[in-house]
Amino acid sequence: MQAGIERNPDREVLRLALAKLLAKEKQDVAALVPLAYLPPQPSVEYLSLRAALAQKTKQDEMALQSYQQLTEKDPNNGRWWLGLAIQQERALQWSAAQQAYQQALNKVGLSSQSQAFIHQRLQLLTSLQETQGAN
Repeated sequence: MQAGIERNPDREVLRLALAKLLAKEKQDVAALVPLAYLPPQPSVEYLSLRAALAQKTKQDEMALQSYQQLTEKDPNNGRWWLGLAIQQERALQWSAAQQAYQQALNKVGLSSQSQAFIHQRLQLLTSLQETQGAN
C-alpha cells in the first residue's frame, strides 16, 4: 500500500484504506500518518477520518484545520461544527468556539446528548468571558 501511495500521493483511496486498517488495529497515531498529507480536494470521508484521528491523538492544529474544511464542504452537518468548536476551545479561541457551538445547534446530525454538551460548553464560555470582562 505504501508503494502505491508514494507513486500517486494525491489519491485518497490507498491513504484511507491504510488509515482505516491501522485504526481498526487501535494504532491511531500510525493511522494518522497517511492522512497527514492533505490532497488538493479532499473528500468529506478523508477529512472526517483525519479530523477524528487528529482529535483523538491530540494533534489539535490538524484537527482544527480538518474540521474547518469539513464545515465548508458540508455546512449543514452539526457534527463538524461541534468538532470545530471543541478544537477552537482547545486553542483558546473562545468567541469563535461559541459561534461554532451555536452553528452546531442549528444543524442536523446531533444527538440529544451532544446538544446537552453544547449547552454546557456555551454556559461555561459565557461565564469565562464575563469573568475576563470583569478583570
